[in-house]
Parts: sequence; C-alpha cells; structure tokens
Amino acid sequence: METSLKDLLDDCYKEPQHKHRSKFPSRYEKISIADSTYIVDYRKDIIGKIAFRIYSLIKELERLITDANQGG
Repeated sequence: METSLKDLLDDCYKEPQHKHRSKFPSRYEKISIADSTYIVDYRKDIIGKIAFRIYSLIKELERLITDANQGG
C-alpha cells in the first residue's frame, strides 16, 4: 500500500501554494512516506483526499499490528 501511495504522490502531487496553505490551514495535512513529506489538501483536492485516506489506513493498520503484537 505504501508503494502505491508513493507512486500516486510522485505522479500526481502538486505542492500547494503558500497563500492557500496560510488562508485555509485546516484543509492541509502532512504525509510522510518513504523519506518524503507531502502537504495535501484532503478536503478539496481529489488526489489529496485519496492520498490522505490511504495514509490514514496505513497508519491504522500499523497501530493494530503493534497492538496485536503487544498482546492488546
């Protein structure tokens, strides 16, 4: 899943303008994957929405695996 997310971001990511990030900060979320950091608009941009959902799913699965390995 991480590879697919990285491929999506490498192919389609556009750095948001600083002006938009300052004006609408709640729209943006940082995604760190494979030694790269992306700032995505997860509310208005379709690529940002998809990337953020995949990233959230990856993080949730990592948390569940960690909890299962710790016996919780």
